[in-house]
Amino acid sequence: MDRIIFNGSLIKREEVKFSIDNRGFRYGDGIFETMRMFDGKLPFLEEHIHRLKAGMSLLQLELSEHFGVSFWRFEIRRIVKYYRQKYPNNEKNFRIRLAVFRNEGGFYTPTTNKANYIIELIPLERNKFVLNEKGLELGIFRDVFVNTDKLANLKTSNSLPYVLAGLFREEQGFDECLILNHKGNIAEGISANVFFINGNKLITPALSEGCTNGTLRKIILKIAEGIGFKIKEKPCDLSVLEAADEVFCTNTIQGIQWVEHYENCQFTNEKTKQILKKINKIIKTSEIVI
Repeated sequence: MDRIIFNGSLIKREEVKFSIDNRGFRYGDGIFETMRMFDGKLPFLEEHIHRLKAGMSLLQLELSEHFGVSFWRFEIRRIVKYYRQKYPNNEKNFRIRLAVFRNEGGFYTPTTNKANYIIELIPLERNKFVLNEKGLELGIFRDVFVNTDKLANLKTSNSLPYVLAGLFREEQGFDECLILNHKGNIAEGISANVFFINGNKLITPALSEGCTNGTLRKIILKIAEGIGFKIKEKPCDLSVLEAADEVFCTNTIQGIQWVEHYENCQFTNEKTKQILKKINKIIKTSEIVI
């Protein structure tokens, strides 16, 4: 789409000029959030901004504006209103990417903590999450491991393990791949948290295992506990995957994607559907932003 918000200005994409000294380019010195708008609603905005602020604090990124939930809601409202006027038939369903990166200056050690931000939109068709009809074929990526340090739970601009896992997935013909940590345990998917259902237990890798602290992950854990699942956040080796009745992957854009096959294992999706139904109910009844 032709307009973005750059440091508070609604401008054409091509008007944004970056130096080769840009720290996001040189060092991946930044952080981002990807959100989904449903019919003008941002049901999980507070969770996204909480994670963004935690990441900015850890990376010592500073913005001149007060960057609480109300500030980001105002900025998102501005760009959505522009596109609603330009494309009146759009149903206000968007993928929203919010990136914050440090101003240029210095080598590995920056000369400033001042930061820039960009908000960009991509239109989407659906106003709710829809479960995939055909289950995913799952593989395991073993060439590069993810870390389990305090950066692991954030969405930073450093994503090379996921890039390589994505190339591996394409080469091998899988729909999704799980990435392991240095202990050989499951961390997450390429762009998704992963869950395993075994009887009445919902199991997912603990944050200490190196997975992203996903906003939808938090919502699912609350929902599942509320409908009677026993929640287990723990180290998950491949035996947890092999013993599961159901397996699903989650992210903010696709919602829930169920897995049908991993090697000789085959999985169902009945309880996964129950969780998805609850998520869509939250979306339908959430606050209207635009």
